[in-house]
Amino acid sequence: MKKQYIYIITALVVAFNATAYLVAQPNSLYFMNYLPYQAYMNPAIQPACKVYVELPGLSTWSLSAGNNSVSLNDIFYLHNGQMITALHPEYGDRDKLYNSFKNTTNLSQDFSMSLFGFGFKLKEKGYLSINASIKQETSAYMPKDFVKLALYGTPDENAVNTFNLRSLGFGVNSYMDISGGYSYILNEQVTVGARVKLLSGIANARMGFSSLELQVSQDAWRIVGEGSMQLSAPAVEVLVDGEQMIDNILMPEDPMAVLQNLKPNLGLGFDMGAVYKPIENLTLSGAISDVGFISWQNGYKQKATVDFIFEGIEVDINNMEADYADSLLTVLKDSYTVEEAKNGYTSALKSKIYLGAEYAFLDDKMSAGILSKTIVENSQLFGEVTVSVNARPLSWVGATLSYSLLNGGLSSLGAGVNLRLPPFSFYVASDYIPLYYNGAGVPYKMTTFNLQTGMVLTFGCKKKKDKIDEKSTQMLQMQDEMNSVEKDASMDIKTKKKDEEYIYQPVQRMQDPTGVLQKVENGEVTPEDAQKKGVMQVATTKE
Repeated sequence: MKKQYIYIITALVVAFNATAYLVAQPNSLYFMNYLPYQAYMNPAIQPACKVYVELPGLSTWSLSAGNNSVSLNDIFYLHNGQMITALHPEYGDRDKLYNSFKNTTNLSQDFSMSLFGFGFKLKEKGYLSINASIKQETSAYMPKDFVKLALYGTPDENAVNTFNLRSLGFGVNSYMDISGGYSYILNEQVTVGARVKLLSGIANARMGFSSLELQVSQDAWRIVGEGSMQLSAPAVEVLVDGEQMIDNILMPEDPMAVLQNLKPNLGLGFDMGAVYKPIENLTLSGAISDVGFISWQNGYKQKATVDFIFEGIEVDINNMEADYADSLLTVLKDSYTVEEAKNGYTSALKSKIYLGAEYAFLDDKMSAGILSKTIVENSQLFGEVTVSVNARPLSWVGATLSYSLLNGGLSSLGAGVNLRLPPFSFYVASDYIPLYYNGAGVPYKMTTFNLQTGMVLTFGCKKKKDKIDEKSTQMLQMQDEMNSVEKDASMDIKTKKKDEEYIYQPVQRMQDPTGVLQKVENGEVTPEDAQKKGVMQVATTKE
């Protein structure tokens, strides 16, 4: 077992355990309407509870992990009752492992934590929400030829072996998000909303290449290409030599130095959304979120024109001690020339587009939903579609079961549960629940994982259907009153004023939504006042 191979594979599956096109917040939360997190995905959606409060460090912990290529099952498997790896000299399958990688393996790690938040109903149509959170997004991109070099070395020992590494890159973005959102019900069918975000950058780094080719022979490595790198982090210093080559990157050792060197890396972002109810029980929604930027002060931005020959490396597939990855990284580090010295730059957020539909049935105790989410990052689109069945039989319990298709390929089962013990509301949700385990309890087929859990305080929670039932009851009462008027002619009311007798009769009861006729019957309103309101009319006049 060659430890260089194990190092690369372990780093791929464990250290960068996440897909680049996923974010931490599970899609399963989109249709859980007793939680406020719908509004963070679509600012037009109003939570079912009139008031909610997020507690620091308790309300939201969100994490995603996985990759879009391999699972543990591709690397480790049983043979005659023994666990072996794909690189076993007799029973391993190196080709199968290599073929499990995509042309570019996308890896990332996303994390978010809520610092505080609250929201409340404004009169009958508005809803205001405030939130502050910490977010970190880490991405890496590994070309398949990099894996080929690690697994096979240089197949042609007497010629130059060429590897295309153009998609090699990484990115880190850490920032604080303070936002305020407002949703307003325009009418019974349309609700709109928006959220404005004040961003404060903590750290940012990104490296990528427009072209990068590695030429390897027994005598030398040559790497040719063009790329760029940007870096902004507190107390981190990039040292260059006299030829403007990167000499070293100094990382802070004292945590206080990090706090003392925090810069005002400010940015701005926004979300916009809408909800449309074309017919009863059907809700359509759409939103675009995290559209914005962060301006990084005192950052380093470098351009690289790479044409470097690194001699003295003997590429031997049977050499257990060869560290090709470190050699390649050394070449890359020694190839970067700083063309733009210490300066500021701007980075864009990872934007998202949501399109959803939900149909409720069984008096809104059940619903079926579908959600499409598209991630826009570095001019690339990554999509996923989630279908779900949602149950909310009682106001204190809710659950959802979902199934997701990722970027047209991978699929997974998800679920979410919300338990309310007023005012406490506990929840947990995940889009990727492992279904296959080995004897040791390891989810060996799992490639992706995300989880969000926490506890939020909620007040004034009322099922949406209850409001509909109240209106229906009022309409039925009005209909009964109208029927009683049509059947009972004694509703005619006689009054006498200056030797004239007036007989008043009701107008159609449906024109009396405020219940004036009922007040006339109860003696609370005079027929003359009812006539002025347009709900009674003079039938005859007698001397």
